[in-house]
Amino acid sequence: MIVVQGSVRIRAEDSERLRATAVWLVPAARNEPGCRMYSLAHDMLDPTLIHIAQCWESEEAFAAHTRTPHATRLGEFMRKITLQELLVKSYVGEGENIIMGG
Repeated sequence: MIVVQGSVRIRAEDSERLRATAVWLVPAARNEPGCRMYSLAHDMLDPTLIHIAQCWESEEAFAAHTRTPHATRLGEFMRKITLQELLVKSYVGEGENIIMGG
């Protein structure tokens, strides 16, 4: 299992453009083979901070995602706006534990 977690800080004026991008990107990614979870979310207290969270069944599924037209289009979009901060990491995980709910 591959877990991707990170955040990006954008200018306030780019926020609505990112939302318009996410409307088509997120459903497309969620429908990919091997996608267990895919989320882009504005921070509740800071609308310029976007949280990224993904979970993929395998490295192969994640690699395939990075080559899709929608992931490529997101990359092109991100290169066109001013990123003030960006940090995204991936982790290899084995299994999972429910710590709340279920």
